[in-house]
Amino acid sequence: MQLKDLTKKDILKIADSRKIFGRGEIYYRSGKIKIIDVSWGANEITAEVEGRDSSRLYNVEIYFDEYGISADCDCPYNGYGCKHIVAVLLEFLHGFKGGKKEGCCEEKGKKDKDNEDCESWDITPDDIKRHTSKQAVLDAFDLLEEKKVLIKSLTNKRMTAAIDEKITRHIYSWQKPFVEDVKVKIRRGNYNLPYPLGTECNCTGYGRANCKHVAASLLALFLQKNKKQLPEVKEEFISKIRAEKFNRFMHELDSISLEKLKVEHARNYIFYFKAERHITPYNSSFSLSIEKRCILKSGEPGAPSGVTTKFLREYYDAIPDERRKIFDSFIWSLEHKDRWRSSSEKLVKEKFEERSDSNLLMEMRNQYMGDLQAFGNCIFPGEKGEIEIKINEDKKREKSILKLTANIGEQKFHINKNNITFLGKDPLWVSIFDDKNKNFIMFELECAQPNIIKKLADFSNAELELNQLNAFIEKYYLKLSSIGKITLPKNYDVEEQRFEPHPRLFLRDYGTSFNIELRFLYDKQETPYARKHDIVFKNEEEKIIKIQRDRESEKEYFANILDHHTTDRGDFLTPTIDPYVWLIDVANDLIAKGYEIYGASELLNNRIAPYEPKLKLEVSSGIDWFDLKGDVSFGKEKVSLNKIISQVNNHERFIKLSDGARGVIPKKWIEKLAGTIGFLERDENDEKGNAKASRSQIALVEALLDISEKSKVDKKFKQMKEKFSRFREIKNILLPKNLDGELREYQKAGYYWLHFLKDFSFGGCLADEMGLGKTVQALCLLLYEKERGIKTPSLVVVPTSLVFNWVNEVKKFTPSLNVYVHHGLEREKNGKEIWKKKADIILTTYGTLRNDTDIFKDKEFHYVILDESQHIKNPLSKTAKKIYGLKSRHKLAMTGTPIENNSFELWSQFAFLNPGLLGNMDYFKQTFAKSIEKEKDEDKTKALKNIISPFLLMRKKEMVAKDLPEKQISVSYCEMSPRQRELYGSWKTKIRNEIETTIKEDGFTKSRFKILQGLMKLRQICNHPVLIDERFTGDSGKLNMLMEQIEEVIAEGHKVLIFSSFVKMLHVFRERFEKKNIKFSYLDGSTRMSDRKQVVEEFQENPDIRAFLISLKAGGLGLNLTEADYVFIVDPWWNPAAEMQAIDRTHRIGQEKNIFVYKAITKDSVEEKILELQESKMELVKNVIAVDDGLFKKLCKEDIERLFV
Repeated sequence: MQLKDLTKKDILKIADSRKIFGRGEIYYRSGKIKIIDVSWGANEITAEVEGRDSSRLYNVEIYFDEYGISADCDCPYNGYGCKHIVAVLLEFLHGFKGGKKEGCCEEKGKKDKDNEDCESWDITPDDIKRHTSKQAVLDAFDLLEEKKVLIKSLTNKRMTAAIDEKITRHIYSWQKPFVEDVKVKIRRGNYNLPYPLGTECNCTGYGRANCKHVAASLLALFLQKNKKQLPEVKEEFISKIRAEKFNRFMHELDSISLEKLKVEHARNYIFYFKAERHITPYNSSFSLSIEKRCILKSGEPGAPSGVTTKFLREYYDAIPDERRKIFDSFIWSLEHKDRWRSSSEKLVKEKFEERSDSNLLMEMRNQYMGDLQAFGNCIFPGEKGEIEIKINEDKKREKSILKLTANIGEQKFHINKNNITFLGKDPLWVSIFDDKNKNFIMFELECAQPNIIKKLADFSNAELELNQLNAFIEKYYLKLSSIGKITLPKNYDVEEQRFEPHPRLFLRDYGTSFNIELRFLYDKQETPYARKHDIVFKNEEEKIIKIQRDRESEKEYFANILDHHTTDRGDFLTPTIDPYVWLIDVANDLIAKGYEIYGASELLNNRIAPYEPKLKLEVSSGIDWFDLKGDVSFGKEKVSLNKIISQVNNHERFIKLSDGARGVIPKKWIEKLAGTIGFLERDENDEKGNAKASRSQIALVEALLDISEKSKVDKKFKQMKEKFSRFREIKNILLPKNLDGELREYQKAGYYWLHFLKDFSFGGCLADEMGLGKTVQALCLLLYEKERGIKTPSLVVVPTSLVFNWVNEVKKFTPSLNVYVHHGLEREKNGKEIWKKKADIILTTYGTLRNDTDIFKDKEFHYVILDESQHIKNPLSKTAKKIYGLKSRHKLAMTGTPIENNSFELWSQFAFLNPGLLGNMDYFKQTFAKSIEKEKDEDKTKALKNIISPFLLMRKKEMVAKDLPEKQISVSYCEMSPRQRELYGSWKTKIRNEIETTIKEDGFTKSRFKILQGLMKLRQICNHPVLIDERFTGDSGKLNMLMEQIEEVIAEGHKVLIFSSFVKMLHVFRERFEKKNIKFSYLDGSTRMSDRKQVVEEFQENPDIRAFLISLKAGGLGLNLTEADYVFIVDPWWNPAAEMQAIDRTHRIGQEKNIFVYKAITKDSVEEKILELQESKMELVKNVIAVDDGLFKKLCKEDIERLFV
C-alpha cells in the first residue's frame, strides 16, 4: 500500500473501535498534531501528538507497505490503533494527500520550518563526543568522506538518518542472522540532562546508542547547521582528539614502574595446598595453607612461600577455573570465621571444627580427583574410612592391649595423639600423617559417635590385665560395637549368627508428604539400613550375640526401593510422585515383594480412606436425553456424582473427603470412563451434582450402570436398552425397487449402515474417500424411504459447485425422486410455493440456505443431509448456526475430509449430527482438541475415536476398489533462475525483517496474518516472479521445468491436469499454451456455474484438448475428470487434503489408467518447508482423528526460522 492510496476506510480499519476513531477525529480537529513528517519515498509518516493535558507529547510512527499499514505510538494505551495514530492519519489524509515532495515536514501553524529546525539543534563538538566516544567520532569521519550519511528527516525535536552500510544482526538468539541497512534516530530532550539527546541505531539493538553511525549523523547535522566543509571540521576534531589520546597514553606510562614491569613479566607462579603438623611436648596441631612457588628461568620451581589473599587475587587470571573455585571456598572458610581478617594475612587454616569445614574437605576431595597438582603433600582417597577397636593379647606379660586404628581400604593407621587430627563435624574427617612418605592422608570417617571417637584416641595402647578381659568384654562390648568395628582375640570372640534380612519401611509425616526409613529385621533384632555395623546384643541368657548383616541383600532391597518412585535424601527416603499414588500403587508393589510397611494409617497429611467406593445411580428418560442422579459413598462419607465425574474425567485417583482423608477411585473406573465421561452435561453450581446424557451417549450411561452398586432405571430407558441388547449386527436391507444401476458391495454396506443409524435415530457421517460414491448411497436411502411411503421432503445442502452433480446423480440412479433446486436468482421466495412442489428432495447451497433460513427454519424435514459438511467446521460461523437450527427426524453428513486442519472441526459436525455426543464446545476445545493437537495425547485420541466410530463410516479407495489403479505421487524439484533467486533472496530478507519487527512490536499472535502474507509472497516468487512484479522479464525455473514435462507428456498422447492456487500462474501457463498452440480447458473461481459443466464435458470428450488448467480451490469439489492420467501440482498448499481432493478429480472409480502425480517444489525455498508440514499433517487426513501439526494454528518462532532458512 502506498501513502497516496490512504482512504478514510483504511483509517477506520486500523482504529481499534469506532469510539477510538471518534476520539482521534476530535484530536485532529483540535490541532493536537504538533509536528508531522511525511516521507513519500520511504512510505512513512512520523509525528508528535499533544496529549490530553497538553504537557505530554507522544511520538507516532506509521509505515505503509505491500501488506497494508503498520503503526506504533509510545502512549500508554494497550491496544494497537490508538487515537493518536488515527489523528495523524486524518491530518495526513486532509492536509498532505495532495502530494508533497520527499522529506516534507510540517510543524502546525508554520509554513516552512526546515532552516529553523536545523538552527534549533544546538550541537557542539563536545556534545557529539559526550553522546558517542572519541573513537566513534574518528570512525564517523570515514563514513562522511565516503558520502554514506544521509539525513532523511529533520524537525525541531527529531532527526532520522540513513547510513549506506549493511549490518548483520538477529532479534532473537534462536534466529539466524539477517542483513539490513543501518538506520539512526535522534530525539531532542532536556539540555540540562547529562545526555539530552535520545540516540538509537539498529546496529546496537536496544538502549542508548553511542556508535560511529550516531556520531556520523550528528556530525552531518553539525556541518549542515554551521555551513562548514568536512576537511576543516575533520582537522579541528581529529587533532584535538588525538592530542588528548596521546596525553592520556603518556600519563599511563608515567604511572608504571619499569622495575615492577620487568618483575611482573618475568615471574610466573604455581599455587597449591599444603598441610603441616606442629608437635610440642604437650600436644600436636594441624594446619592447611595455600602456598606458591615461583617458576625460575631454568623452568624449575623455586622455594615455597606463603600467600596472602591480595597476592592470590592479582594472579587469578593465571589460575585454572576449577582450582580458583576451591581456593575461593578455602578463603571463604577463613573469612567466615574472622570477618575482620586482613587481605594481607597469609592464607593458613588451623581450625576445622564446624560442619562447613567438613563440606570444604569434601570439595577438596572432589578437586583432588581431577587436579592432583593442586595439592602439595595431601592425599584424598576416594572412599570412606572406618574405626576399628582391636584388643590384642600379650600372653607373656599377661596383658591385653587396646589399639585403635583408622582403616581406609587395605591400609590401617594406628591412632595416637601425635599422628592424627580430627577435622570437621558430622561427618567427621581425619588427617593422618604418613611418616614414611611424609604425606597427610585425609579421609571421611564412617561412624555414628564422632565425639566418643575423639575421646578414645587418648586411650590407644591402654593395657588391661588379661584375667580381666572377659569381664571387660561382657560389660562394654555392646557400647564399643556401636562406635566401630571390634576385633577380639580368637578365644574371646562372641557367638556369631546369620539370618535372612526382612525389609521394613517406616513412614512419618514430612511437610505435605512423608519420609521413609528403611530398616531390616534379622530374627528378632532390627537395625536401620544407614547403620554400618553388625548387630550385637545380649540374648535372654545374657550371652553376647553378634548377627553378621547380609550387606549385599540389603543393598539390593535399597536399590529396589529407589526403582519405585523413591529418592534418597541422605538421612531418609521420600516419594518422587504424588504421596497418595505412592501409598496405593508403590506400597502395594513393595508389599508384594516382601517389604513390610508401618505408619501409613498414622499419617496426618496423607491418610487414605480404608473403604471402597460404592456408586448409587438413578436414570430417567426425557425426549432426547437421560437424567442421571446419584452419589458415591466411602463408608459414611458421600460425594456427589458431579464431583466423581470431574475426578474420573481428569484421571484423578483420589478425592478429598470431608473428614480430611482421601478416597481412592478404582483404576477400572478411570480406564473405562476417563475423558469421555466429561462429555456428559453438568451444572457445576448444582448442589445435588446431577448430570444429563444425550440419547447418543447411551454407551456412557451403560458404563456408569456397570460400575454402580445400586441402580434404578425407568421404563423408557429399559426399552431402549433392550433394543440395543438385541442388536447383533447391521442387517442387509433390500435395495429400492426403482434404483437404476447396481451398487458395489462396499456401497451396499454403506447403505445398510445408514439404515442402522436411522433405526436408532442417530446422526452419522459418511466419510468415504472422494470418488467412492457417497452421493449414490445417500440417494438409495432416500429412494427407499419414498418407496415405504414417506412423504416428508428431505433437505440436501451442498456447495454451489456440486449442485449439477447431485441433479445428474438423481437422474442417473434415482429418477423417480422429485428434486427441487432452491438456488439462483429465480428461486422461490415463498415457502408455501416450495411445499406445493411435492419434492422428495429440496436441493440448496450453503450460501442460499444462509440467506433463506426463514423459509426453512420452521419446517421439519425427513432428512437434512450436508454434502461436504466441512463447510460447518466453524461452529461460530453464521452458516453453522443456521444449520444447527434446522429441524429433521434424521441427519446425515457427507465429506471426504471430516477433518481438514484440527479435531475441533469434528466437534462442529457432530454438534449437528448428534448434539451433546462430544460435550459442550468449550470442554471439547480445552480437554480434547488441545490435548490431541498440542500435547499429542494418544489416550484422548483413542477415546475420541472410540466415541465417534459407531457414527462415522470412512472407507479408502485402497480398501474397497481393487480395480482402481494406485496413484503414484512424486516430487519434482527445480532450481530458480539466477534473477529469480536474487529476487527471492532480497524479498525473503525484507519479509523476515518486517516480520521480526512486527513480532517485536505487536507480539507473535497479532503477527500471524502478516507472516502468512509474507509466506504467500515467497510462494508466488517460487512459481514466477511476474506474479508479484509484472515488469519482471527474466525466466522462472519452475515454469521452464513444467513446460518441458507437460509438452513431453502431451506429445506421448496423454491428457494432463495442471493445478495452482494462484490464478495469475494459470494465466502464465495459458499464455505459453496459446503461443505453442496447445489446446486446453480452463477453470477458476470466476467461471460461471452454468459454464462449468460444459468446460468439463469438453475436456472429457474432445480428444484435441490435452490440458486442463484449474485453480486449486475451484477444482477441489464436484469435478469428474477421469480422462486425465497425469496431474501437475504447480505449488504446494498448506493443507494436503486440498491437494488430495484435486488429485481425486481424475483418480476416481471407473479410471482404468495409472495415475501419475508430480508436485513441483523449488529447491532452497519455503516450498520445501511446506512439503514437510504437509507430511506431518497427512497422518491426520489419513486417520480422521489424529494429532494435527497444521501450520495455521501452530506457527511458532521455530517454524518461522525453518521457513526462512
